[in-house]
Amino acid sequence: MKFCDNRTIVQLQGLLMKLSPESVHLFTRKVFKVYGQTTEVLDDSLSFYGSDIFTSWIQLEGTGVWTVLVTYSKELAAEIAHNMYKDDLDEITTDLVMDVAGEMTNILAGHLKVLMDPLAATSPPSVEENVEYEDLFPEANPVVELNLTCQGNPCKVVVIEG
Repeated sequence: MKFCDNRTIVQLQGLLMKLSPESVHLFTRKVFKVYGQTTEVLDDSLSFYGSDIFTSWIQLEGTGVWTVLVTYSKELAAEIAHNMYKDDLDEITTDLVMDVAGEMTNILAGHLKVLMDPLAATSPPSVEENVEYEDLFPEANPVVELNLTCQGNPCKVVVIEG
C-alpha cells in the first residue's frame, strides 16, 4: 500500500474522510464484492511484467485532474465478467471481458470521485491489453497505489494526479 499525499480530505455523510489507501480499499472491496470477489491488500509491490492483463482508466477533471487506473489479471477480469453475465451469456468473449474491466473501473471511479471532487467531469473508460499504467502514464504522480489480491488473482488500483 502506498500513499503519497494527504491533501485530499472531504466531508462524506457526516464523516471526515480522505483519499487514502484505506478509503480506496474500502470502495474497491465494496465494488468487487458485488461481483463475487473478496479483496486482500498486499504489502509488497506488484508487477504484472510478462502477465496477461487489462489496464483500465478513467479521468476525473474538476478542481484538479486525476486518473483512476485499475490493472486486472485476465483471469480476474474474466471471472468478474462471468459473475456479471453467468445467467445471460453462454460464452464470455475477450471484448466482453475488456468491457467489464472498463465498467468496473467506471464504478470504482464514481465512488472515488466523491472523495476527490463530486462535481468533476468523468471521461469514458479506456482499456488496454497487456500494458501497465507506468507505460501509459510515464510521468505519473501516484497519490495512492494499492496492490490487491482477489481470491488469488492480482489487481492494482492507482490514483494519479495531473
